[in-house]
Parts: sequence; C-alpha cells; structure tokens
Amino acid sequence: MTVAEFQRWQPDTHADRKWQLLDGVPVCMAPPSPDHARITARLTHLLMSHVDATMPGCDVPVMPGVIPADRPEKNELLPDIAVTCEKARRGSRTIEAPILLVEILSPSNEAITRRNAESYKTIPSVQAVVLIDSLSIRAEIMSRNTDGTWRETLTIGGGEQLELNAIAFKTPLDALYKTTSLAP
Repeated sequence: MTVAEFQRWQPDTHADRKWQLLDGVPVCMAPPSPDHARITARLTHLLMSHVDATMPGCDVPVMPGVIPADRPEKNELLPDIAVTCEKARRGSRTIEAPILLVEILSPSNEAITRRNAESYKTIPSVQAVVLIDSLSIRAEIMSRNTDGTWRETLTIGGGEQLELNAIAFKTPLDALYKTTSLAP
C-alpha cells in the first residue's frame, strides 16, 4: 500500500486504534501501557508549557503522522510526541517539518520503535529524536549537528537532566516518571 492509499483506507476492525504504515503494510498499534501513557502525558504537558512560553507559533502534537525521507511513498509513522513550528494544515493528518520527535519504548514493539527512530532522522527538519524507556528511568537522545550529521546517542538515567538543545528545553528525567510505577 502507498501512503496515498493508506490515507484513504478505512480499516474494518479496530476503528478506535491507531495505525501506521511500515514499508507499505498497515500495522495496528496496541494501546499503551498505563506507565507509557503517563510518561507521554507528563512529557507532553512539560513540552507544551515550554513551547507556549518560549516558541510562539509552535505546537506539541501527540501521535502526528510523519513521512520519513526513507521510502516516503511506503511509510507514514506515528511518533508519540512531536514539536513543530509549521502552521496546521486543515484536513492533514501528517506534519511535514517536525523539529523534535519522541517515542516511549514499550517491550512489545521496541524493535519497530527503534527502526522508526532511525527513519525519523531522515526528515531534514528533525533536530533531535528521543527514546524514553517505560520499564526503567532511562532516555536516549539523538541530536543532529549543525553540519547535518548525527552525534553519538546520549543515554541518561534517573537523577539526570533531560536536555533538548534543539528547543532549549531542560527538565529532570525523573519528572517524566512522577506518576508511574517507577516513581523515584
């Protein structure tokens, strides 16, 4: 299936579920675990507060569709959170110029999520990709250099700061886990 076909397609089952297109195949995403959902909600709140205060005209969409430059006709992916400064397009289910993309890692689909993270790095506007663990207090930060290359992945843990230079954002990593079963 192409992206255009996928965007017209209406699944007969799981109408309330989220779907992404991976290499031309529609894949139904399982509902998130409670900790995954709580981490997503906390980080979205923190990012929205920061973006509203420091980045006028920008937004923090949850589960927006993105089209990677890697096989764009066959892939429409759904990161958990994005930051973008593009103007919303009526009727569009994708964003074209995300600055930051965040995924919360779940054991059931970690391999697909890591593959998606690599695809996100092919989007020219993306300055950082963050993977947040849902089973331990840990995050992996991938950041683009000014010359377009990618730095070595930085892994941080509990007690450390989640610092996202692409949007001048900083918060204790522990803050994302405040309401989870992993709360310090």
